Amino acid sequence: MGALGLTDLQNHYHNLVPGEVAAMMYNIAAYLLENGDIIEDGNTVQGLKPEDDWHCRHEMSLIPPERPVLDINPGPPFAAGNRR
Repeated sequence: MGALGLTDLQNHYHNLVPGEVAAMMYNIAAYLLENGDIIEDGNTVQGLKPEDDWHCRHEMSLIPPERPVLDINPGPPFAAGNRR
């Protein structure tokens, strides 16, 4: 996304199917490509199930190169790392 002038996406989780998460992240990326970086901190996106609300927050990337990313947090019990 950075090569297109948009914020990269980031998601760290456990106990979810990687292919399903990748498809969801691809859909979010397509939405941002079409609309720009309009997802604000504290907004939610639909997770893997219609009833899932995954919280969004801009932060610095976990992996190099250091850059701003939009972190998509699946929340408990799937969120990995020390999430706020």
